[in-house]
Amino acid sequence: MKKSIIWISGLAISCSMLFSACKKETTPSRSELIAGTWSVNAYGQDDNMNGVLDDNEHDVIPAGAGLVITLRTDQSGVATLDSTGKSSVTKGFTWQLINNDRDIRVTVDNNVTIAHISKLTANELQGYGQDANPRLIVDLRK
Repeated sequence: MKKSIIWISGLAISCSMLFSACKKETTPSRSELIAGTWSVNAYGQDDNMNGVLDDNEHDVIPAGAGLVITLRTDQSGVATLDSTGKSSVTKGFTWQLINNDRDIRVTVDNNVTIAHISKLTANELQGYGQDANPRLIVDLRK
């Protein structure tokens, strides 16, 4: 009797471990991927118009300058621009993914800007303004 209780207990534990190990992994949605705090890693003009910031297109970010953007899951956000290392400007905005989550609409003080998302991973976001000429690509990292 004691052996069968140990055997049944072992079987139950093994089954629960097996089922928990077989949980289907879910791929995060683009909204889930984009939510978070991002910092400008690089930027530059898309000279060859391929929608990607190539190594030869990078511009130097001035020393002491930085832009940090936080995109919240409630579609609000805040951007902080530090242009000199001594002073900064913070601005709130709202955002929404549009066009099958390929583009992002950002609204600041009733001004709307739409940017195309050319690359989005858990830690990298690249995009460019659709109406900008020349096309400037910004590379953000978490």
